[in-house]
Amino acid sequence: MWVDVTSLERGARSLWRATGKRLPTRAAEAVRVPAKQALRRLGLLGGGAGDAGIAEFGHHAQNDRWIVESVFPGLRGGFFVEAGACGGGVGSVSYVLERAFGWTGICVEPGEEYFRLLKQERTCAKDQRCLAGRSGDRVEWLSYPNDLARSGIQSLNKNGTWAEQHHAKGRTSTRETVTLADLLEQHHAPATVNYLALDVEGAERTILQPFDFDGKWNIVAISVEGPKCDELLEARGYTQIQNPFQPRSVDHYFIRHN
Repeated sequence: MWVDVTSLERGARSLWRATGKRLPTRAAEAVRVPAKQALRRLGLLGGGAGDAGIAEFGHHAQNDRWIVESVFPGLRGGFFVEAGACGGGVGSVSYVLERAFGWTGICVEPGEEYFRLLKQERTCAKDQRCLAGRSGDRVEWLSYPNDLARSGIQSLNKNGTWAEQHHAKGRTSTRETVTLADLLEQHHAPATVNYLALDVEGAERTILQPFDFDGKWNIVAISVEGPKCDELLEARGYTQIQNPFQPRSVDHYFIRHN
């Protein structure tokens, strides 16, 4: 696969802020190089030590690699929705899609600290509301300062046991909700959403239950943390598959063939 270096190099400064790596900037180069070489120039392709997959792609479950190498090999200009985008840096599942392959999309992140980082790091659409089953509600957002990635809607958050075991004290604030359909409508999403990534600490089924999968938008690939949406998605025409780069199967993976 070949990609344009010019667009990749524009992300060098942001990546340096996010990782502390000082990266070469060659924005003047209007050349085409193999994808792995392009990723190496952005510091996303490691060398030597450690697992090769982890070095190439930043997402902890290798979902970015799953999309790039297994689901949509060679696809440029796709569209993603990532809910639970955190700070949007190299650990974000959509980071490589946007930076290296020219995808556009929406990053959803209700956390205050993460959303500030997200605004700095990403050029895609960004939304600080909570994805939920209804739009316009006000909900309590529970944030864990010592582990922000475990934050979520308080009434749905799955990390209560973890918080007790670790004596983690959360803090609450209010957030407005938005449905997946309204999010797509308001951000003018295209008819085909290539990839939906849901990592929302227990709210996944609440988000997916009311969505009309046979309506205006065709969502092709979905990754969901945990098994609670398996039956729902299979009933809506999705096939559960494996991510060959993530044997632990913390996330569950679905494709809709149509």
